[in-house]
Parts: sequence; C-alpha cells; structure tokens
Amino acid sequence: MRYLFEQPWPGVAMIGIAGIIVVVVGLRSRGLGLAALGLVLLLASPGPWLLDRAVITERERVASAARRAVRYAGAGRVEPLGRLFAAGAVLTGPEGGTRHEIPAALERLGRFEAAGNLEDCAVAEMAVRVDGRAVATSELTVSSTLEGGRPLATRWRLHWRRGADGGWRIVEAQWLELQGRAPSPGAWP
Repeated sequence: MRYLFEQPWPGVAMIGIAGIIVVVVGLRSRGLGLAALGLVLLLASPGPWLLDRAVITERERVASAARRAVRYAGAGRVEPLGRLFAAGAVLTGPEGGTRHEIPAALERLGRFEAAGNLEDCAVAEMAVRVDGRAVATSELTVSSTLEGGRPLATRWRLHWRRGADGGWRIVEAQWLELQGRAPSPGAWP
C-alpha cells in the first residue's frame, strides 16, 4: 500500500521502463501489437503518481499535523499549536513522567518565543506509525535555530489519538533528546 499511496516513484519507473522495453522489442520484431502494448504501458506509467496525489493516507495526515505543530512552535503561534492537543494532554520526558500540563508548557513556550530566543524550527527527520483507526505515533527530530544563530537539535515522540471530529490530536508530547542527550527535568524553557 505504501508504494501505491505514499511512494509512487518506483511503480512509475517500473511501468515506464517495462513500456520502453516492450516498445523496443515490438518494433525490432515487427510486432505492432506488442509495440502498441508498450505504448499503453508508457501512457499508464504516471498512474501510481496520480493515485498518490488523489489519496491521502492516515500516515500522511499525522505527518502533516506534526509538521504543522513544529511550524507553529517555531513561530511562537501558541494558540493554533494548542488546538493540535487533546484536552488533558501532557508534556513528558524520556522516561515518560509528566513534566507539564500542555497549557502551562505552551505558556512557557510563548514567553520563550516572545523573548526572541527561538528564530526557526523545522522537521529534520520523521517516522510515523498508525496503529489501527484511532492511535498513531510520530517520532521526529527537530532542527531549531536559537537567538544568534546557535543550532539546537531535539527529538520528540508525539502520541496521537483521532478526535471526535476525525482530526488527529496530540495526547502526549514526549521530549526524548536535547542535543543528543536526555533533557534534564528543568530543561523546558
């Protein structure tokens, strides 16, 4: 399914190459029917790409929401970021213990951003796993730029649940690493 809906290029390439081979073999053997079949394959080769564009998987929806969360955090947009969290969501550390309720964590992030400490955030790597219809996990590495251009790398595991409206909401934001090490309990801004 992944090659049909999320990574169509191997399918496009295989069908296209098969089409070229069949056309060449058909023309060399003077088999016009075979050459016509090759042309049909060439015309069908964009099919997996078109299918990918038409279908959005749940993995892609979760990945998009995770990227949006990082963009909002980097821009200090606390209100739209807060809407991505479920009621009762928590910020936890690598060991899983609650460090902050999300409203308090967002308030602190807003103050940190307002002070000009954070200049940019982007997802460097991400892996998403959807377990069933209503549970997902995304693990991402976030590359940030602090005041003065200092780089900052963090790694997160976001636990998601599908809301009543069908949208994905974060129920737990687990902070796994800060500059390659486990963040200390007082490290949140």
